[in-house]
Amino acid sequence: FLSRGLGLLIRKRLEESTHIDLKTQQDRHKELAQRGSIDGYCATIDMSKASDSFVWEHVKAFVPESWHDILSTVRTSTVTVDGSSVELKSYMLMVSGHTFPLQTLLYGDDIIFPKDYAYYVVVSLHDLGFTVNVDKSFIDGPFRESCGGDYHTGVDVRPFMPEHECAQFRKHEYTECL
Repeated sequence: FLSRGLGLLIRKRLEESTHIDLKTQQDRHKELAQRGSIDGYCATIDMSKASDSFVWEHVKAFVPESWHDILSTVRTSTVTVDGSSVELKSYMLMVSGHTFPLQTLLYGDDIIFPKDYAYYVVVSLHDLGFTVNVDKSFIDGPFRESCGGDYHTGVDVRPFMPEHECAQFRKHEYTECL
């Protein structure tokens, strides 16, 4: 309940102070990636395990001190595994209601910026302990990818991806279908 409420508050603050609306941001990223695949102006960087990479020290360094208590309150800092308490290094859990908005506020998972700054962005992310997914990051060339949009010279080349869960047939079920 608290995590979800905090997530809604962060979304509201993002929209008020930066005009970033998480409901439309994915489309905006796709638009920028498509344009970048045409004119080469922007780079698209994808982070590997972005939410897992944020540690409490990152969060405290990047948000106002007045937020620390509430962020600490909603944080899951330990879990029990086989009867033993294990301290989590990561601040963000994907199931938390505030993870996506907070991650977007801090850095996000997909980053788009002028490609002239690529070296500085990549080095800064590395210095902060983040890992750039080199297979899904594009600085040069005619291809860009961001937020589920794949573009080559402006053309959407995203392959079809079924949205439903796949199920494995057991031998008996498969033979009944034949």
